Amino acid sequence: MDELRLAELKRQRELVREHLEWLDATIAAAEDAPTAPATQRVTPAVEQVPPKPKPEATHEPYLLSREASQAQEVASTWQAGCVMAAVLATLLFIGVFFWPLPQLIYR
Repeated sequence: MDELRLAELKRQRELVREHLEWLDATIAAAEDAPTAPATQRVTPAVEQVPPKPKPEATHEPYLLSREASQAQEVASTWQAGCVMAAVLATLLFIGVFFWPLPQLIYR
């Protein structure tokens, strides 16, 4: 490993260690508990917390139907825009490549 990268990683590790010590001191001050030195500190096991159940939908049916109709309106607008773009691209293709054809035939 590059020595510059190794030195940078060590520097960052030291910064993280200092930040953790500051967090411990701040938490201990908030809890009015004495702080343990960083060398004697033991990390507690992580407690498994079950996920919170999702709340039931509280939307009114009118709002849901309005949102659905707005989504359908947006989708139909996009479809109309795509159809118009395809028609314009086709006309451009015909105009660019086939417009000179009659002029070449009847010369």
